[in-house]
Amino acid sequence: MMAQSPALPLIVRSTVPERPEPLPAFTATISPITAGLPHVVPLGPGLSLGLVAPSGLARYWLTVPKEAVASDAASASVHPLPLRLLLRGNGGALAGITPLVLGPVRFVGDAAPELRLRITGWRIHAGSLVGAGDFGSFIAFDWARHGAAAARFEAPTARHAVQRRLADGAYPEAAPVVADARPGPGSGRPRGYGRTFADA
Repeated sequence: MMAQSPALPLIVRSTVPERPEPLPAFTATISPITAGLPHVVPLGPGLSLGLVAPSGLARYWLTVPKEAVASDAASASVHPLPLRLLLRGNGGALAGITPLVLGPVRFVGDAAPELRLRITGWRIHAGSLVGAGDFGSFIAFDWARHGAAAARFEAPTARHAVQRRLADGAYPEAAPVVADARPGPGSGRPRGYGRTFADA
């Protein structure tokens, strides 16, 4: 009689990643995909982000159930699908391309308009790759225009250790630099950065 093997521990892992904390000054967007791919997400006047897939994949996905998951953020590294995001500016001109992958904030666009983008999740069903329909597909991302002013900012400050040393007078020999606007020898142009060895 064979000895019964001990029961193995059950390991449960979630297949849906948690959405990261929103970034300040970024716009969090979750866009459901109901008209198939390509899928266009308007971001503002003259700016849009489009999700596209290679057209050669449609023949294969026609043979599987439309509810089947073709790609999602949890299994993208195991079953990669070459999905791309296209940034378009005024008049629909292509401004930048980036792959659909999770990761830190990236810059999209070689020239204005430019975008700061962080992809936070997606799920693409087979039906969305071949036609319209609400199969539960979506894409989620945070975005902000590159170069846009922040709504809130703080003045830069020195580290606490540096502030303590300056307050204690640890550097009495550090005299203030007095700007000297006299022309430098041979240059004929005024100098505003203080005196140099050549001025002596």
